[in-house]
Amino acid sequence: MKQKIHPKYMQAKIICACGRSYVTGSTKPELHVEVCAGCHPFYTGTQHILDVQGRVERFTKRYAKKSADAGTQHILDVQGRVERFTKRYAKKSADASPAEAAPTR
Repeated sequence: MKQKIHPKYMQAKIICACGRSYVTGSTKPELHVEVCAGCHPFYTGTQHILDVQGRVERFTKRYAKKSADAGTQHILDVQGRVERFTKRYAKKSADASPAEAAPTR
């Protein structure tokens, strides 16, 4: 490490807007913060989603509709494939002998 280029590391007092204070290490002697672990909604369990303009509800409706449509489309696509497969090989099996009727891969 180079000498005389690093800031001095000292005990720092962290003061939150809610009134709590903590002591930790920093390059500044005192820090003022707006939110700390004692008043942050995530850590206190009071977190909630603000849905002022209905954005969350619209998103859930849109996402649910797309996923339901995608699932329905997939089922219809699979059913269509089964029907085409059945028609194709039912026609061949009627024309051919029973040994040749089963498709081989």
